[in-house]
Amino acid sequence: MLCAVSLGSKVRSVRQSLSLDSCLHSLCTGQNVFFYLNHPIRYASVVAPIISIEPVNQKTALITLDDGSGSSIDAKVAWNVDPEKPGKTSVEKLSIVSSIGEFTVRIDGQPIDVGSVVVAKGTFMAFRGVRQLDLKIIRVVKDTTVEAMAWAAAAKFKQGILSRPWVLSDEERLAVDRRLTDETRAQRQEDSRVRHKIESRARLKQERASKKLELQMKAEKKRQNAERKMNAGAIV
Repeated sequence: MLCAVSLGSKVRSVRQSLSLDSCLHSLCTGQNVFFYLNHPIRYASVVAPIISIEPVNQKTALITLDDGSGSSIDAKVAWNVDPEKPGKTSVEKLSIVSSIGEFTVRIDGQPIDVGSVVVAKGTFMAFRGVRQLDLKIIRVVKDTTVEAMAWAAAAKFKQGILSRPWVLSDEERLAVDRRLTDETRAQRQEDSRVRHKIESRARLKQERASKKLELQMKAEKKRQNAERKMNAGAIV
């Protein structure tokens, strides 16, 4: 999902045309991988204004972004990840200050709030069927020039790459098939090697157990013979 940010009503229409949210679909349940015209998409980069910052609990916070799709998307942040460093988050350069009556999110030491425009990058995830971003990187967009460059790059990326269905040529499919065949053959050989090794160990263990039992039986027979001889010569 790549979208631009608002620079007025005209730009908002561009942002909505760039949004891929309604077009993404998932073929791999639980893997958080989505597809757009056959392109596998796992990561998202969103340039958008913040419309909400809320703590969920003492370990999770949500930064809600207006992603240009007509709705919004939550970027999840894990915080208090280090007991020795209160407020430390899983996102580099992002920290959270929380106390009675205060909840402040800072990027590079500078507080951010509703209305701040940011570049947020993360992986897709879902909570109760609602798509979210697991935030990995975030930085503040300081002026409209950078903002405009971001949505221009998003437009170029969509038109030049995403809008063209990803289809393998015959040669590429053959190459993939050969690689899969080689990988399957290698995996079978490895499985055979491991199975042979396990069977050899089991056979050796069984042979050792049989040998040990045989020695025990010989020792017992020898003891019984010696006992009989001693009993035969004993005075009754």
